[in-house]
Amino acid sequence: MKPAVASLRKEFIVNVRSNQIPDITFLPSLNSYAFVNGIEVVSMPENLYIRGSDYQIPLVPNQISFNIDNTSALETLYRLNVGGNEVSITDDTGMFRLWLSDDAYTYAAYGFTPHREVPIQYTKDTPPYTAPKIVYTTTRTMGNQSLTYNLTWRFPVDSGFYYLLRLHFCEIQLEVTLENQRVFIIYINNQTAQRRADVIHWSGGTGIPVFKEYVIMVTDPDGCRNKQDLWLAMYPKLDSRPEYGDAILNGLEIFKLNRTDDSLAGANPELVLSPPPGPFTLSPQKKNNKKAPRLPVIISSVVGGGSVLVLILGFLIFRRRMRVKDLGSTQPKSSWVPLSDGSKSTKTSGSSLSCDLCRRFSLEEITSAACNLAGGFGNVYKGHIDNGATTIAIKRLNPSPNQGAREFQTEIGMLSKLRYLHLVSLIGYCKDNRKMILVYDYMANGTLRDHLYK
Repeated sequence: MKPAVASLRKEFIVNVRSNQIPDITFLPSLNSYAFVNGIEVVSMPENLYIRGSDYQIPLVPNQISFNIDNTSALETLYRLNVGGNEVSITDDTGMFRLWLSDDAYTYAAYGFTPHREVPIQYTKDTPPYTAPKIVYTTTRTMGNQSLTYNLTWRFPVDSGFYYLLRLHFCEIQLEVTLENQRVFIIYINNQTAQRRADVIHWSGGTGIPVFKEYVIMVTDPDGCRNKQDLWLAMYPKLDSRPEYGDAILNGLEIFKLNRTDDSLAGANPELVLSPPPGPFTLSPQKKNNKKAPRLPVIISSVVGGGSVLVLILGFLIFRRRMRVKDLGSTQPKSSWVPLSDGSKSTKTSGSSLSCDLCRRFSLEEITSAACNLAGGFGNVYKGHIDNGATTIAIKRLNPSPNQGAREFQTEIGMLSKLRYLHLVSLIGYCKDNRKMILVYDYMANGTLRDHLYK
C-alpha cells in the first residue's frame, strides 16, 4: 500500500475578459521554492457567483447592500452537501466541484438528516447548474429537539476579510407544503442575517430549490491575521407561530473575497494527510468533431456576453513522506469522548457530535492555551485553542472533597446539553492529575452582569 501524502487544494473564481489570457504566476518566499502538481481551469456560467454590479447582497448585520463586481476574486473555502454524503466532482453539474459532507463542521447537536427522492424543479433564478440534485434531496433539520438547541456549524477562516455565504434550501419533506409551516432565523457570527426564513415562501413549493446569499466581515482587531471561527446558526422563529418549530439547510458554500489590494493571502493552511490519489476517470462522453483536450484546459473559451469566468480547481500540492506536526507525538491530544470515563472515543476532534459528547482536553493543552494558568482573574482564565482559531474561557474548579468526580461528571453532562443562542456553551473539560477544569466559549463583550451593573 502506498504511503499517505500531505495535500493542499486551492480553488479560486476570477473573471477573465474575452480578450484576456489567464496568467498564473508562482512567486516563492525568500529561501523557499514554489511548485504545483496540477492545475485545472474550468469555464462556468457568467452569473453563477460573480453576478455584476446590479446584484446586491445584504451585508450582515446592518443589511446594507454589498456589491461583488467583475473585478472581484473569490477563494472557495467550503462547499458542503448538508446532511448528506460527499458528492464527487464527476457528479457535479459539469464544473467538477467537490461537495463535502458537513459532518465535520456541525457543532454540538447533530440534528436530523432526512433524505427523500422528490423531483427537483429548477427555476430561472436557480438553474440546474447551481448545484446537483443530490444536494437538494438531502438536508439537515432540527427535528423534535428544536427548542433545546440551535442548528449550528463552525468554520475556521482568516481574519481581516469579507466572506460570502451561499445557503441552499429546498423543502423535501411532504409535511411542509405551505407558507409559515416552517419559519426560522439565520444567524452568522451571532448576528442576525435573516429575521424570517421561510423556504416555501421563497421558492413557491416543495422540491423547488432556492439559495440566499449574505456577506459578513471577519474583523482582525489585533492585526495578527489569525484564524477565527465563522459561525452559522439557525433557530425557529416562534413568534411567527409556525406549524413546525424547526430549521432546515440543504447546502452551503463559503467564499473569501479579495481585499482592496486584490490580495487573498491569509495564514498558511495546515497540510493534512490523505490517501494517495487513485486513478481518475471520467464518464465517457459523446464523440464530436473535435478531440477533447486534456486537463488542464479551459473547457469553453467564451461564455455569455464576451467574457469568460474561470474556476481554478487545483493546486494539488503533494509532499511525499512529509512529517506532519504532532504526528507521532507523545503529548496527549484532545478528543471528543463520551462523558462516561470508561467509554471509548467515538469521534475525533472536529467531528460532528451527538448531544451526549464533549471535548476532553489534556492538561498540557490547557496549560499551553492559558500560559500555565497564570495571570487569570480568580479561577477563570482566557486562552486560545486550535492554533489560535478559538478563544476560550477556562474555569478551574476546586478539587475539594465537596466537588467529587461524580458531581464533576454530572455538571459536565448537564452543561454539554445546554445549547442556546444567548448562553455560553461548554466546549469541553479536563480531568488530568486530579485537576477539574471546564472550558467555555469566551465572552468577548463581558457578561450580562457587567452590563447591568456598570
